[in-house]
Amino acid sequence: MHRKQQMNKEREEKDVAAGQIWAAYDDIEGLPRYYFKVKEIHSRDPFKANITWLELRNMSVEQRALKERGYHPVCGANFRGSSSQIVNSVDIFSHVINWEKGPKGTIKIYPTKGEVWAIYRGRKSGILSKRKTSSFTYDIVEIVGNYDEQTGVTVAYLVKLFHYKSVFKPSKVISSIPVEEFYSFSYQVPAHRLKENEAPGIEEGFWELDPASLPR
Repeated sequence: MHRKQQMNKEREEKDVAAGQIWAAYDDIEGLPRYYFKVKEIHSRDPFKANITWLELRNMSVEQRALKERGYHPVCGANFRGSSSQIVNSVDIFSHVINWEKGPKGTIKIYPTKGEVWAIYRGRKSGILSKRKTSSFTYDIVEIVGNYDEQTGVTVAYLVKLFHYKSVFKPSKVISSIPVEEFYSFSYQVPAHRLKENEAPGIEEGFWELDPASLPR
């Protein structure tokens, strides 16, 4: 299937706007788990914008342990701006992130119903014991229940269709991820929900995921 242009339409320079928060590709696996906020658009042609990178403050013990191994926390209620940078292209832009304002200028970023995320596989069996150079493996899930401060979120595991590179279908495996295990979320995957019969073998509820954001 050839939907790369549609899934990446937000990456056109004309659609970048001040106030947006975007995901950017990290320098370890090339996956979109860094965040920045667009502060100002200086010009469109040539493109020039001022961005501020976001960092999660007051991290949990688990999040801090992951960060020490080179992995960036992606969920929390206390993201704040750190360093600023001038960018001259949209190459680092992956997709726009949903977020909410928190107190005292903080930013809340949590998985939202209808999104697709990658989570660390084996999260309950010691992912934090891996060395920094170890390669993590992932499961792909759809967020099927809204975030709740007490109970977390509900996810449905997605299964890849063997004859497509980036098409996934829902499984019957449902799981709840409590707030204290939100370190399990690795990054959001840009995704497009397909319509029935949009391609051979496609049914309602199937997803096409951005190939650039799938685990290598």
